[in-house]
Amino acid sequence: MAGHIMLAGIHRSLKDADTPWNDKLKLARFAWCSSQCFLPNKQQVLLDWVCNALANQTKFDIEDETVCTLWQYLHDILNSKQMKKTIESSASMSIRDALYPVLCDALRVDSEYVAMATACCHIILQSSSLGRSLTGKHDVMIDLLCALLHLVTKCLETSNSLQDTAVPCLKMLLKKFSLSHRQRQLQAHRKAFTAAYERLLIPALALYTCEEVGDKSTLKGQIEDLILMGIFNKDMSEVYRLYLTINRDSLEGRDKLKEGQFTDIDNFIGFLQKEAQCCKEKDSRINPVLAGLPVLYRTFITAYKPTADAKFAMLKKLCGIMGISPAAKDSGIASSPPPSCDWEQALPALELILKDVYINDIYVVSVDNSEGQPKFQWFLQLLQLLLTSADKPSASLFNCLHTFLDLNHMLIEEELTQIWNVSLMTHPSSSHRADNFEESRTAFLGSLMQTYVKLRQFDKLLECLLASFNQEEPSTDNTGDNLVYFNPGFVHRFSQCIQELPPGLTLDLWKLFKDDLVNSYISRISDATNLEPPKKKKRRSAASIGKNIETGLEQAAVTFHLFLTSARVIDLSATKVMMDRTESLMAETQEEVLQALHTLCQNATEEVNERILFATLLLTYTIGEIQLILLQHTKYGSKLSKYGSDNAEEENQATQSAVDILENAPCIGDFLNLKSGEEVMDIIGGYVKVLGSDHHRLRHLVHLLRTQQLRAVLLHSSSNDGTKDDGVMKAYSEDVLGSIDVEVDSDVLGATWDGQVASITHENYPIAFLHVLTQTFSIWLPHITTQHSNQVARLLVQSFSSDTPQQDGNLTMSSIARAFLSSDVCMESKELQTELLSAAFRCISNSAGSFSPKKSSKGQRSSSGIIMKYGKLLSMLTEVTDIQDTNWEVLEAVGSEFSTLLKDNTSAQGSSKKVKGAVKNILNILNVLDQLPLTHMLPTNQDRCMLGLVVIDAMVTGWLATGDIACQPQLIEALCFCRNLEMNILKAMKSTGILKCFEVSSMLAYIINKHMHAWECVQETNQADSLSGRFLVLDDVTQMLMRQWMQKAAHRASQEENILMDVIKLIEDKISALIAKLKSSRPSARLNHLHGAIPLLTTVATIIQRTASPQTQDSKNRTYNEAVKKLCSWLQELLTSVDVDSAEEVDVLLVGCLAKSAVAVVMCQKAGREDGVQTVSDQDASVVAMEEDDSSPALATKKSKKKRTVESVEETDDASLWDEVLEPILHLALTHIGRMKGVEPSDPKAKRKEGQQVGQAAILSACLDYVRTVCDFVGDHRGKIDGGIMGKMWTRVSEAMSVEEDGQCKAEILRAASSILTCMDVDLFSKTLEETLQILSLTELSPVSVASLQSCVLSWQVLPDCQLSEEKHKFLQENIPKAITSLHCLLVESVRDWSMTGVLALNILTTINSVMTSSKKLLEPKQALQTLQACLAVQFTSVPDDYFPAVFSTMYLLLKSLLEAFPQAVVHCMAAYMASLQHMLRGVMRRCHQGSEGAGRIGDQELFSCAENMERLLTQLSAHKKEVGKFVIVLVAEYINELQKGTLLPFVKRALVVGVYNLVDVCDEKDVSLLQATLPHNVKEIYTEFYSDYKKYHKYKGRV
Repeated sequence: MAGHIMLAGIHRSLKDADTPWNDKLKLARFAWCSSQCFLPNKQQVLLDWVCNALANQTKFDIEDETVCTLWQYLHDILNSKQMKKTIESSASMSIRDALYPVLCDALRVDSEYVAMATACCHIILQSSSLGRSLTGKHDVMIDLLCALLHLVTKCLETSNSLQDTAVPCLKMLLKKFSLSHRQRQLQAHRKAFTAAYERLLIPALALYTCEEVGDKSTLKGQIEDLILMGIFNKDMSEVYRLYLTINRDSLEGRDKLKEGQFTDIDNFIGFLQKEAQCCKEKDSRINPVLAGLPVLYRTFITAYKPTADAKFAMLKKLCGIMGISPAAKDSGIASSPPPSCDWEQALPALELILKDVYINDIYVVSVDNSEGQPKFQWFLQLLQLLLTSADKPSASLFNCLHTFLDLNHMLIEEELTQIWNVSLMTHPSSSHRADNFEESRTAFLGSLMQTYVKLRQFDKLLECLLASFNQEEPSTDNTGDNLVYFNPGFVHRFSQCIQELPPGLTLDLWKLFKDDLVNSYISRISDATNLEPPKKKKRRSAASIGKNIETGLEQAAVTFHLFLTSARVIDLSATKVMMDRTESLMAETQEEVLQALHTLCQNATEEVNERILFATLLLTYTIGEIQLILLQHTKYGSKLSKYGSDNAEEENQATQSAVDILENAPCIGDFLNLKSGEEVMDIIGGYVKVLGSDHHRLRHLVHLLRTQQLRAVLLHSSSNDGTKDDGVMKAYSEDVLGSIDVEVDSDVLGATWDGQVASITHENYPIAFLHVLTQTFSIWLPHITTQHSNQVARLLVQSFSSDTPQQDGNLTMSSIARAFLSSDVCMESKELQTELLSAAFRCISNSAGSFSPKKSSKGQRSSSGIIMKYGKLLSMLTEVTDIQDTNWEVLEAVGSEFSTLLKDNTSAQGSSKKVKGAVKNILNILNVLDQLPLTHMLPTNQDRCMLGLVVIDAMVTGWLATGDIACQPQLIEALCFCRNLEMNILKAMKSTGILKCFEVSSMLAYIINKHMHAWECVQETNQADSLSGRFLVLDDVTQMLMRQWMQKAAHRASQEENILMDVIKLIEDKISALIAKLKSSRPSARLNHLHGAIPLLTTVATIIQRTASPQTQDSKNRTYNEAVKKLCSWLQELLTSVDVDSAEEVDVLLVGCLAKSAVAVVMCQKAGREDGVQTVSDQDASVVAMEEDDSSPALATKKSKKKRTVESVEETDDASLWDEVLEPILHLALTHIGRMKGVEPSDPKAKRKEGQQVGQAAILSACLDYVRTVCDFVGDHRGKIDGGIMGKMWTRVSEAMSVEEDGQCKAEILRAASSILTCMDVDLFSKTLEETLQILSLTELSPVSVASLQSCVLSWQVLPDCQLSEEKHKFLQENIPKAITSLHCLLVESVRDWSMTGVLALNILTTINSVMTSSKKLLEPKQALQTLQACLAVQFTSVPDDYFPAVFSTMYLLLKSLLEAFPQAVVHCMAAYMASLQHMLRGVMRRCHQGSEGAGRIGDQELFSCAENMERLLTQLSAHKKEVGKFVIVLVAEYINELQKGTLLPFVKRALVVGVYNLVDVCDEKDVSLLQATLPHNVKEIYTEFYSDYKKYHKYKGRV
């Protein structure tokens, strides 16, 4: 009865209008959750109530807050466990239809309830029971689908987090809609078609074309299916066919038509056109109609697979929608004018549509020609409209032009001039860079030029290019400047095409350029200048000539310059006829072009036009360069070179003839000009003087001309007076080098230059000047003064301040300076090195001088004053300029003052801003020093550089010790860089004079002190995790530097001991205090104390390792050895405090430190034991010598007892060392090897922090070094230590091998694995090998199994080189055949998917090669021949570019080793060996074809290395003439066939052809004749040329 009362109360309360909505919601929640509420069908009742409330919120006048609560309630009950149980029990649950309109309205980004509405929608669609309510409600599904499409689009565009829920909703609804729409089509396909395009198409296209949906390929596929199903369904196939193929204007077409047959499609086309226009008027960022047209076109082709004519007809319809071409007359909308085209939106769509046209062979040239070229004419009109109507060039425009070129090059031939205008008259802007403008333009122009090269019609292309320059109104930008721009990509492609031209065509093009310059520009300028002036008016000058002529002249000159500098000039004189043509063209060019231009400039000196003068100087320089090349490398001008005649009279006549000819030379840049240097400079200076210094392009050309003149004097001087030549060279040197501007602006340091003279501006002029200076510095070097060297050095040092990265081949100040400092010129110029050091130290000195001294409290010395003193020391180093005894006095003075500053122990401080600036400057200077040949400098320069680096080191170390976190990363980087340079110099220094300059012990003590203090400061900050890894790298570098100083000091008597004793005294107190702190601390706090003492521990380990090394331990005195032993005992006591149970909590940085320390302890113990054994043996020897006649038993007993006592003590010490130190730290090392290599992903503590990853390699290396040390220790105490420890080490190291692909730690891991395998006992060794063989037999590859296989393969890779016992070696040899067979099977499986198993496949090949090349003869000849299967299993076509060089190199080593180790076996199986060689030859040639993907992605050096390896293999094969004579002809035929398939890269061909020539040497005449007879006809011409070159350049023609 109570239940009925509760039922009545609930119904009454929920329906009562007077009940507040908050109470209703509380009651509804209670009723849903309470188990005491017994309502019939309670869940459905409450669900209907909330749906009704949301649907009638306006009617019920519900407040917004309450509506939000209702949505939350609906979400909660839909997501509740009760609802899930109800649905799982197959109970019927449904959603009221009235909810869906409210749900669609809520699915808006700006709605308050969008999050909850989306979540509710997701639950409804996910549930088969609740989602069933949508079945059959087609209109409701369309509304909901539209809402979700809009919502997902907005979420993706705004990166809204709702997309995580909305996208799955949309995917599920699209699946449901697919079934519903098919049922709807069966009932009324026309209504379904109309609903699809009117309501769904635009939202679907908007989402499809959204940029952010790019990664969601599944969603795109569903949208394509939606379009396919709704717009291009099977029921509309025939209608579309008739619509696109019937001509409705013809009588026959009208007879076939039915009334209203095409109404739906006409409406569809009109709808698209209307929506496109609406979006244009709204100025939308993306027009979904235009952007979606490629999707419609591609879907139409996929759905119906129509004929080519139908595809072409649909193309015209879509172009009409875009407004690119008028709509066709049969479109049904011919009466309305076509809309104006929005080119910015239409071009990307047209680009994609044209690609589909090309891919689907819609336009076939031969078929279209047979039909009267209707498609050709249409495409031609489209191209013309494209070129004339596009607002501005874009990447899409050039991609469209590229597609037109692919369709038919005749399409663009008539518009070549306009295409050149569009392509080259536009300088890239920032927006262009964003849409791949440069890449698209370069690709199109490169393909265009390459096409006309193959057609042998390059002259036609150049004619159009020159015609594009000669226009009445050239294209300009807003400032009126010329916009012709040859980007580096175009220059490279143009040069390649010019180099592929035959010499005859090259000369024809030269004449074409010359005639165009004369007829189109020079004659017109001359006519305009020589016009009779009107009365009372001044005569016109060249400056008043039309601007288009000047611009065209400059463009033509730049192109002519590019053409001549790219041409193969030497080939132009290959024959006498060619040489005569070249000389004739050269004379005509000088007379008709250069002399005419110079005359124009000289006649208009006061008003000379800058463009005309630029063209004049550029062509002058270009012709001079061509003459230089011809005279150096050909017989050009041989009639002048008769100076070596024996007859004096003939010599005088020849010289006089030369003088007569040369004095009439009109070219200023011509090196044959006999005018004096002063006269030439006067002429050039006269041109430039009136223009001032703002014309940087002209200034650059003047430098080029002067450099050219100097080269001419050096190479082809016709003067007998050497002093005259010296005067010319000195004058030029003074003029060029005297113009160096040492102070470079910051905007110049950030500028770039593309290497073209025409693009020089105020910002990049210093870059161009520095480029010319460095390229020609070897010419100026003999005549350079000290002042000039100083200026050049300062300029180079300043250039390193540029932070601009080198992009797209552009030059920067920094890139030029780096290249020059690493060149041979700088390597050999000792004077320049001296000036560079002075400039570098002066720069840091000036930076240190900016720290003004401040007063310190309590009488302390000013830290800023310390910085200034460091700066003064560096300034003193700049005074050392030559090798003199006085220089040592300067160095000793600097060293003495430096030692005084170190003893003062005052840290250099400063503001963070100033310190950052100074550190940045120091890093730049260190980059300069790094580029210098530090190991080959003069001894004085080495000492000076070393002393300067030590001063910089001390200054930066002082800053680091102040604890300024803002500067810590930069300071650590600078210190690592500086100390690495110090080590390089120390290794190269042959003398120890630097030790006289300053107290090394004081310097090391200062560094250690500050280093420890800096570590403490780092640990106290909140950025310790991010800096610890960097600091660990610095710590390793510091310890290596200490060892290097000690090694250097060892060359001087007791110098090293004094240094080490001073350092030991420094750290004794610190280590004693640390031991006391550890003893008084709890075990949990000891780790923190040890972590804070990492630098101290590493310093102690370094000292011990240095002392325990075999090279130094015999030379130490007893006091020193005792001090070191004391250190070792202290260190062992510190290591004993490590708690094994807390291994998971030990920081990874501390583990590396402990591993290093333990290695030092073991080394010290071993060194002490050997020293003790040596002492005992010496004492015994003396006793025997003294009592050689005494053979009493008492003496023998005494010796035996003494020996047993020593052995007992050693065993006790070793056991204690193992139990207390080695084993606990080994546990830590193995644990952290797994952690750092990602072996324990389940452990939450295994996640490494970012800062620790910086020093990961160093830590892992230390741990692996410790593992090897433990292996040696266990090997020395075999049987006394638990053998299971080897199994643990092998498990962890093998796991590390499974995840280390090819990093810097791989070699360390393999060395550790080799040590473990060597020290294993026989049982464990055999068990390990059997386990690896079992794993190698796996056939199913997965990411998990690949990791295990990787470890096993690497294990077998190191096994052949292990030092194994006879028993283990025998077991290994028995199992080698099984391993090789398993590796072959595994290789076949792994090469199928290089993305997952590429590293595994490469390691398998390396392992097979390792087994074969082993010196232990592990393979029998028959077994070795099985390795040929591995070569044939690798298909080079599927090998990615990243793996190809390594795979090819490994296979080369494998075949090479097989031929060397088993020559007789190879002879018996020559067919298989030849097949492998043929396979490799084919692979490398196809990868090295010009234009192939591999040739662009793989570096040239790597490709050249592959070609060289192939050549070595072929040459090695040719040495076995008798055995391979009948087989090698197959390889020659393969080479010829591959040449026919593509052009090899030149450097690859040069390397390969030598090996093939060697193979031809092996063949006899019958083989050669057989090859020529059996080759296909299309390659016989290639073979004929190849064999002709062989006989001409390679075949031996002497007597045998």
